[in-house]
Amino acid sequence: MVEDERRDNDEQRKSRYRDIVTGVFGLVLALGAFSITTTDFSSREDVWTALAIFSPAFFFLIAIWQITSELVDRYPANDRLFYTLVTFVLFLTALSPAFLNLLLAEDPDVHRLSATLFPISMAGIFAILSILWLRLAALTRRKGGTPEPDIRDGMIAAAVLAALFLASLLLPYDAKGWSPRTVSWFAAFILPNVLVQLMGRARG
Repeated sequence: MVEDERRDNDEQRKSRYRDIVTGVFGLVLALGAFSITTTDFSSREDVWTALAIFSPAFFFLIAIWQITSELVDRYPANDRLFYTLVTFVLFLTALSPAFLNLLLAEDPDVHRLSATLFPISMAGIFAILSILWLRLAALTRRKGGTPEPDIRDGMIAAAVLAALFLASLLLPYDAKGWSPRTVSWFAAFILPNVLVQLMGRARG
């Protein structure tokens, strides 16, 4: 009886946390879109620059949302360490609209600072997600099961993304236009997906 009650409480806690995850990501996406509408554009180039910055960020946020939601579904309801790590993911994700909005500021020094903080926050997010995938595989083995291939794919893709964002800090950044650093963020969105596809074909 006590065990059933504890299990029900864990499931309720998990359900509430799932709602928090959905709310945070919904708010972050809304703030990202709102920041574009409140930015003063002085030229057509500024408009295209803003769209070029926020478009990949939007899809990154959607991907992080999907991964986090899937992990919430697959982790045990009573795993407190999981909730702690996901809370850090939510915190770093909530900062991303602010960092991106600073990329549209007029001060070049603010540009450069944002161009440093944004990849660091994204690298932190995907590093934590990679750890969560790795830990999920370990929990599966501990229960006597065999981790599914998508767990390994998720871990590798998240680790590659974290490495790519960190590596982008080694590239030069130009506050007045396109730069190798910002271009590398587009590559970070494409390369892990290609890698997962190749691994899937190799298994098939």
